[in-house]
Amino acid sequence: MILDQLASRERELEVVSIVVMEGIGKTTLATKLYSNPILPKASVSQGHCVRNVLLALLYTTSDEPDNQLADRLHKLLKGKRYFLVIDDIWTAEAWDDIELFFPDCNNGSRIVLTTQNVEVSEYASSGKPAYHMSLMNFYESWSLLYEKVFAKDSFPHEFEQLEKQIAFKCGGLPLSIVVIGGLLSKIGKSLGEWQSAANNVSSAVSTDVDVQCMKVLSLSYHYLPSHLKLCFLYFSIFAEDQLIFVDKVVQLWVAEGFLKVEEIKSIEEVAKTCLNQLIDRSLISICEHPRFGKIESYGMHDVTREFCLRAAQNTIFGNDHRGKSNQNPCTQSMQCSSKSRGLISNHNEEEYVRCHNSEAYYFICFGRFLCRVTEFPFKLVRVLHLALRSCINFPSEMLHLIHLRYVSLSLCSSLEQYREIPRCIIGIPPSISCLFYLQTFIINLSGVGLQYRIMLPLEILTMPQLRHLHLDWNYFQSHEPTEKSLVLKNLQCFSGLNAQYCTGSFFRLFPNLKKSEVRGVPKDFSSCKDMNDISSLDQIEE
Repeated sequence: MILDQLASRERELEVVSIVVMEGIGKTTLATKLYSNPILPKASVSQGHCVRNVLLALLYTTSDEPDNQLADRLHKLLKGKRYFLVIDDIWTAEAWDDIELFFPDCNNGSRIVLTTQNVEVSEYASSGKPAYHMSLMNFYESWSLLYEKVFAKDSFPHEFEQLEKQIAFKCGGLPLSIVVIGGLLSKIGKSLGEWQSAANNVSSAVSTDVDVQCMKVLSLSYHYLPSHLKLCFLYFSIFAEDQLIFVDKVVQLWVAEGFLKVEEIKSIEEVAKTCLNQLIDRSLISICEHPRFGKIESYGMHDVTREFCLRAAQNTIFGNDHRGKSNQNPCTQSMQCSSKSRGLISNHNEEEYVRCHNSEAYYFICFGRFLCRVTEFPFKLVRVLHLALRSCINFPSEMLHLIHLRYVSLSLCSSLEQYREIPRCIIGIPPSISCLFYLQTFIINLSGVGLQYRIMLPLEILTMPQLRHLHLDWNYFQSHEPTEKSLVLKNLQCFSGLNAQYCTGSFFRLFPNLKKSEVRGVPKDFSSCKDMNDISSLDQIEE
């Protein structure tokens, strides 16, 4: 039925709806209907955000206003035959908010929409019948479990009965099956361990699908090593349906000190091993770059994320003040536990810095923040992620937070500021070198002030722990390193390096650099005579 609708000769734009309860695999079905690797897909979710839908469909992290993003998407689709997946839409209002983005070019374009609400499906597809997914039958369940557990190994005959028993007890829920399969693939191949797992699956069986999924996820979490539990719980800091970029989560884990150092591996390689272990257990999923097929980001199933949030809140891991979809974020309770590891918010209100948690290790704010860093009570903070509204100056007050390991700042000027100072140098003070433990330093310039430039002090070359520098268009205060400059053996990535400094004298300071992004205006490149010196970087990745 569903393939017939997609392949019909109807020329007008059609919305094909899939209705199913959570955890049965509607998203997987919608994505597999077309094998096109560049299939645009966006998740709407309960707390729908139009901007997130636009960013996902355009596959961008642009700071453009929503109306410009909407115009870009409409122009991109106009006149083309397209196939899109709009996943997990909850209300008719959410569909109304995004429907106008999709032009009807009378050329057979299709949109697959997934929802748990029959009324929403009928509304979006103009009353046309929806496709209702059912639970897997026993043989489909057994096949999926086998694929997950024994994808790389031969099937031991003595495990067959136990595997059938476990597959049956999963009740046809794909989410339960793949999570249990991921667990079985890691606990070893002894009958005793499998029998214990089978007994635990039995205790997780419930007539309530949500309850069963939570119990199965709890079982998988229970078997995680302690360091992997911390790594998994850290995913609770990311918003629903947010793409979780590989480099970002690796840098955060390293800054938090979650990982075990290994002699023959870099700490980033250890982190990526942990990511792969969570993937193998089906606790996170891979999102490939739509053009290059490269793994750049990860995602998390809605049910898994809900479990992750609950597990994090039941520990001292953190306080999450992002609010539920039916709450006004600005009126939500501002109480903050003094025992939590840190604080996450997407709010703009100053009350957040009044949380008297002097022992917090991280502060992450996804909204535009108005407060000055001097007001922060987090003296032990290691991770600081802020977007500073109406701010074009580096907040030098943060330099008293001497335990910082990860700093990500987004400086956003107002239109009035931009008109007053159309070109501005943002100076990083030499005292940045006081942040002795700093590993990752990120500065993004957003808003209208795109002509701003960052001036780096040479003192930044005296910070031995630095591993990742990600800066917009920047200059050093001098064209040559000084006697105080160190060989930064730990520096892995320098994004935003100005072309002027692609010289042998600078490259010799970064012997283990693996990634570099060079920027500048034509004048910067014309003044650079030693670009070939980049070949002296033996560790650089293609």
